[in-house]
Amino acid sequence: MDARSLGPALPPLIKPLEQTLQEVEKDQIQQALEQTKHNRTEAARLLGLTRAKLYRRIEALGIPLDPDA
Repeated sequence: MDARSLGPALPPLIKPLEQTLQEVEKDQIQQALEQTKHNRTEAARLLGLTRAKLYRRIEALGIPLDPDA
């Protein structure tokens, strides 16, 4: 089977930029929390945020503070 028999390529899925940015931010925060064993002070340092700003972003993005949640 060659590429011509598959038909035209589908255009990439474009999502609203705000949604994409929130998904990336949430993923990065979750990775930092996992890497630091949920030490929020250390996670904030890794992300280049103050601890207060990290807490605000966690709340705004709906990230559970309980690692088992």
